[in-house]
Formats: sequence, structure tokens, C-alpha cells
Amino acid sequence: GHVITQKCKSCHGKGTNNISEEANINIPSGISDGTTVSYRSQGGTDIRINIQVEKSNKFKRNDLDIYSSVKIDMAKAILGGWQRVEGIAGNIDVKIPPNTQPGSTMRLAMKGIRDNITSRGVGNHILTINVNLPRTLTAQQKMLLQAFGGTLDDPSELIASLSKDLKQEKIPPKSSTGSNGETSRNSTRETSSKSSRKSSPKSPKDTSSKDSSSKGSKKSAHANGSQTDAEDSSNSQHVEKEESGAVS
Repeated sequence: GHVITQKCKSCHGKGTNNISEEANINIPSGISDGTTVSYRSQGGTDIRINIQVEKSNKFKRNDLDIYSSVKIDMAKAILGGWQRVEGIAGNIDVKIPPNTQPGSTMRLAMKGIRDNITSRGVGNHILTINVNLPRTLTAQQKMLLQAFGGTLDDPSELIASLSKDLKQEKIPPKSSTGSNGETSRNSTRETSSKSSRKSSPKSPKDTSSKDSSSKGSKKSAHANGSQTDAEDSSNSQHVEKEESGAVS
């Protein structure tokens, strides 16, 4: 062997140095807890890194399959509808079939984990449906459920309650324009007619002048009539005079 008499200031004769290095490690999709990946450092050393997968509060994993649950209301469970759920790659719109029972499961195909290590494909998302029942009900809701279950004794009270709700609803005003715009045109005509009557009112002087002219025409007619009577009277007197002269 040999003895190092002049030790290196960085390694102090050990031959190696311990340095810190930051590195970006590629984690393939589908990796499991406890899997090791290899990484070559800048100094050429191969480093094996053990991967620990953090547990999720929303999802559970079984190999490539993902499990989660969602709560829906009672009406959607009975009637069906669309429900948005959270997946590992984003939100998913799920169609809930009618008459879905509490605790039933749905399989969302190809919505699980993709295996990029052994190329086994893509897993599924298994969704458990939980029905959220209301804690309190109104009197009308109780009667509706009783009617649905066939245990409602007096349906008149339910009918009165529903009728009251319908009357309280605000009904939007009907449009003033009818078919082919007839109502709109009629209202326009009425407005223009009113405005024309307002813009040209009759003057009291005009009325008085018409009345005076009418009275004047009546007086004139009366005067003409009197004149005619006078002429007839004078003519008759003249004829009588002529006859009397002839007799004498």
C-alpha cells in the first residue's frame, strides 16, 4: 500500500466528496408505493430512489383502479339526472340512472390509472352512490311523500297547499304585441289619433261663428219668407182694385 502524505483539502484523503445535488426525477404513471427508480448523478453515480405514494383523502387505490364516493339527493336518486364528480384527471359528468339505490356502484371505464411501466392499459374508476336524505321536511313535502306511499288520508289539504303555492308565484306580464303585430298597430293608431285631436282643438270662436252664421241663415230665410208674403198680399190687393174698377 501507500500512504497519502499530502491530503486533498476537499476530501481529506478519502478519495470521494459528499455533495448535494438537486435533480428532477421522472415518475412514470402507474407507479406503486415502494417502487424504486434509478437516477444517474452528475458525477456518474447511479442512485436508486425508493418511491412512497402519499395517500389521498378522496380516492382509494387497488392496483390500477380508483375508488371514490359521491352524495346525491333523494329526488335525483329516484328520477335520475347528471352529477359532476371528481376524478384523478379532472371532473367527470356522470349520468345517474333512475331508481338508483343507496350504496350502489357505477364503473367509469378507462377513468382509473394508466400503467406506463408495464403497459397494462388503464384502470377504472369505481364510484359508490350515497343518497343524502333530508333531515327536515315541510308539511307539504310530508303530504307529497304520503301520497307517493299511498298513506295520505285527505288529499284535499295537499291540493289546497299546491294551489296556494301556484297563486303566489309571480306570473310574467303578457306581451302587448299580438299575432302579426295587430295589437301594436292598433295602439299606434289610437295614439296618433289622440295626438291629432289634441294638437288641433276646436276654437270657441269657430263654434260661435258657425252658430251665428246658422242663425243668420235662418233669419235671412225668415225675412225672405216675410217679403214673399208681403208681395203676395200687395198683388192680391191690386187685383181687387182692378176688379172693382171694372164693375163700376
